[in-house]
Amino acid sequence: MNKSQNVQFLEHFEIYSNKKYYCAHPHLRVTKRGIWLLIFNRSPRKPIVLHPPWDFEFQNILMTSEDEGRTWLSKKRLINGNLTGFECAGLIPFSENGVIINQWRFHWKFPKEIENKKNNKKIFDPNQHKKSLSSSIDLLLNSGLDINKINFKKIFPKVRVGGECLINILHDSYDNSYKTIKVSTHPYAGGYGMRGGIILENNEVFLPLSDVPNYKRIFAIRSTDNGNNWSLSKIIADEKNTEFEEPSVVLLPNGNIFMLLRENISTIIHSIISKDKGISWTKPKKTELEGYPADLLILQEGLLACVTGNRKKPYQILMYTSDDFGETWSDKIVVKNNLINQDLGYPTIAQRKNGEIVIIYYAQNKQLVTSIHQKIIIIE
Repeated sequence: MNKSQNVQFLEHFEIYSNKKYYCAHPHLRVTKRGIWLLIFNRSPRKPIVLHPPWDFEFQNILMTSEDEGRTWLSKKRLINGNLTGFECAGLIPFSENGVIINQWRFHWKFPKEIENKKNNKKIFDPNQHKKSLSSSIDLLLNSGLDINKINFKKIFPKVRVGGECLINILHDSYDNSYKTIKVSTHPYAGGYGMRGGIILENNEVFLPLSDVPNYKRIFAIRSTDNGNNWSLSKIIADEKNTEFEEPSVVLLPNGNIFMLLRENISTIIHSIISKDKGISWTKPKKTELEGYPADLLILQEGLLACVTGNRKKPYQILMYTSDDFGETWSDKIVVKNNLINQDLGYPTIAQRKNGEIVIIYYAQNKQLVTSIHQKIIIIE
C-alpha cells in the first residue's frame, strides 16, 4: 500500500445544529436511485451529556438529499413517532428507493413503577450515571460543573428495564408510512448496530449487531424478504478478554465480506473476514487504525476507505485507504483537526459521482452546540 495520500480539502459546513438538542452518531447511505439518506440521534440538551445507553430521551432523525449532500431537505422525520430511548441507528438501502432502518430501543421506567415487580430486573440506576461520564469529562470541565453536585436523579429519573430490536422498512425513502417489526435476538438480550448491513446475492440482507446491554460480542441476523422476517442470531466474534461492539461491514468486489469491530478494552479496531457469505469468519485481528468506530466504503477508484473518530488529543476525524481490501492501510488522513473536546466522531462516508468524498460526523461547534457536520475532500 502506498502509505501517503494527496488530499484536497474542499468544503465544510453544518448539516444540522439546534441549541435545544444534543445531536450525534450519524449514518449515511445512498439508495440505488441516488437519494442520500442520513440518520442521527438527538436528545434535549441537559446540564451534562450522556450517550443513548444512559439518556432515556434519545430519538432518531432521518434526512434526505437529492443532490449528493450539497443541500439537505429541511423536512426531518422522526422515526417511530414519539417513542424515545433509542440507540444509534443503521441504514440498509435494499431497492431503488427503499431502506431498512435497524434500531435498538431501551425500555425505561420510573423506579416506583418497578419496585414491586420481582421479574422486571432493574438494569441501571440513575446514580450510576457517574460511571458513564468518560466521554463527557471535557464537557464538565469546560462548563465548570462539579460532578459531585449534579442531581442525577432529577436529570435522569428513569432506569433501564430491557428493550427491543426494531426494524423499520421504508419502501420509499420519502414516504411517511413504514412498517415496524420487532426482531428476536435470542439468545442475546438485544442487538445494536449503528452501521447497518449489506445486501448479498439474491437480495439477502446481512445485518451484524453487537449484544446489548453487554456490548461484548458480535452476532448477525439475515433476511431473504427485504426485512420482513429474520433468521436466528449467529455468533461472529466472541473472544475472551475482549469487548467487541459497533461492527462496520462491507461487501468486497471479490465476494468476501470485510468487517471492522470496535474493541473497548484495548481501544484498537479489529478486522475479520468471511469468504463464504458470512457463514464462517477469521479470528479477530488487530489493525493499525486509530480511533473508533469505523465506517467503510469501496471508492470508485477501487480503494477501500475507512473513517474513524479519534477521541484522544488533538481530537480528530480520520480517514484511511487500502488497495488490498484491509490487509494494509495508508497513513492517516486528518479530515478535521483540533476539535473542541473528545465528544466527537462516528464519521460516516459516501462518494459523489464526480469523485468527491463526503464525510459526515458529529462534534461541538464554536457555540458549544453538539451538531452534525459535513466535510468534502478529494483524493488526488
